[in-house]
Amino acid sequence: MRLLGGSLDFVAKAEEADASKAKITCAVTIARRKGGGFGLAVKMRVEDKSLAQAELAAFVQEAH
Repeated sequence: MRLLGGSLDFVAKAEEADASKAKITCAVTIARRKGGGFGLAVKMRVEDKSLAQAELAAFVQEAH
């Protein structure tokens, strides 16, 4: 998911951190919506052992 990766890099660099080695994996599901039609759900997992978990979570939230 390079789009988030690019955004994550940008946000981290603004805070003088390096998130360029972050591993981002996604699981996508499709299901019927209550109001009709279909919808997608995406569950993302972001890992970077070089950053503290709280710091990485803040970067991901801002990049999203």
